[in-house]
Amino acid sequence: MWNWLLLQAQGAEGGTFSLLVMPLILVLGMYLLIFLPERKRRKALEKQIASMRQGDRVITNGGIVGVIDFVGDKTVYIKTADSKIEVRKDFIAAVITPEADKK
Repeated sequence: MWNWLLLQAQGAEGGTFSLLVMPLILVLGMYLLIFLPERKRRKALEKQIASMRQGDRVITNGGIVGVIDFVGDKTVYIKTADSKIEVRKDFIAAVITPEADKK
């Protein structure tokens, strides 16, 4: 019985076609499930960073939470409990605007 199944599997036409199509389907699936949502999230964060202004709360990649005191071209000054820190815009993980904080 098993020999018959093996012969059926080996004798099937279009074997090379399925060898080419399956990797393409896997790559397309990875793109739709992994890369597309990540790109969407990254663009939303870039939009938030571009629209930052004084008084917005931010969270850095290192976990520092503070309020923006000054926004420069490439850096942001953040006020924390007792100090003021200069952080590059690249290292901001989230921007919490006062409007979003009220909700």
